[in-house]
Amino acid sequence: MERKKHHNPVNQKYYIEQNFLLGSTLFLGGFKFMLIKADEYTEKYQEDNQDLFPQASMSHVIAKIKRGANGYKSL
Repeated sequence: MERKKHHNPVNQKYYIEQNFLLGSTLFLGGFKFMLIKADEYTEKYQEDNQDLFPQASMSHVIAKIKRGANGYKSL
């Protein structure tokens, strides 16, 4: 694929950098991709830019873990 702007076929808008979060699904070049891993630089960039990537903030991650733990009942 060449480096250029790509349309999201779901909403017909161009992808923006906030669309590239871990766990996101992207449609590029007729293929469906789920982002499951990123390099250290990308992870740090997202953590350092919490205004653009609030889902990458430590407080968001901790809150998500707490919500999951509340649904778990010990035996």
